[in-house]
Amino acid sequence: LSKMNLPLAAIIIMALVLSTTGQIGDLSFSSIKRTFEVKDYSQIFPGHGGVLDRFDSIIFNAMVLGLLMQYLTMFHILLGVTGSIGTQTVDVVLHHQDRFEIVAMSAGHNIAKLEEIMSKLPVKHICVLEEKDQAYLEKKYPDRHFYCGQEGMIAIATLKEADIVLNAVVGFAGLLPTIQAIESHKDIAIANKETLVCGGALINRVL
Repeated sequence: LSKMNLPLAAIIIMALVLSTTGQIGDLSFSSIKRTFEVKDYSQIFPGHGGVLDRFDSIIFNAMVLGLLMQYLTMFHILLGVTGSIGTQTVDVVLHHQDRFEIVAMSAGHNIAKLEEIMSKLPVKHICVLEEKDQAYLEKKYPDRHFYCGQEGMIAIATLKEADIVLNAVVGFAGLLPTIQAIESHKDIAIANKETLVCGGALINRVL
C-alpha cells in the first residue's frame, strides 16, 4: 500500500474495515465447520488443520481488499489528449496505473500522437474530430470504440464508468460536453478557460 501513495485517511479506513472483516471471515469459516460437525477442514498441517483453518481470515480479507481497491482507483475521461495538458496527464497515468485509468479520450487533428498514446494505454472509447479519421481508426483498431465530433465528445463525457472528466480541449468546443458531464454527476477538472469565459453562466446554472 505504501507504494500506491494512498492518503493516510484511506489507509486508516482500510485497516479498520479489514480488521473487522477478518473476524467475520474467521467466524464464517468456523460456522461452516460447526454445521458439518468437523474440527478442521483437513489435516495437511498436523495439529493445526488445513489451509483454510490457518488462512481463513486472510482469504476472506483478500476478497474484501480487492473490492476496496476498485473504489480507490479513479477512472478518467480526457478531452484533448494530444495537447500539452493532455500528454502530461497521460504521463501521470502511466506512472500511477494502480491509481488512475483513462476510460475515454478525445483528440483533434493530431492522429499520429493519438495513436502513440493508444499504443501505451488500452483506452476503449476514443473520439476524433473528423469522420475520415474515425473511419481510418475503426478499420485499424476494430477492438476499440470510436466516436466523432461534438456528439462524440458528449457521448464519451457521459460514460457511466468514469468518475472525472478533464477538459483540456482548445477553444470552447468543450463547453457542451462539460455541461453534459456535470448533469451526469461527474467531477470536472477544467484546463480550458474558454469553457468558463464563454459559458460561465451556463456552467453555474447546472452546478
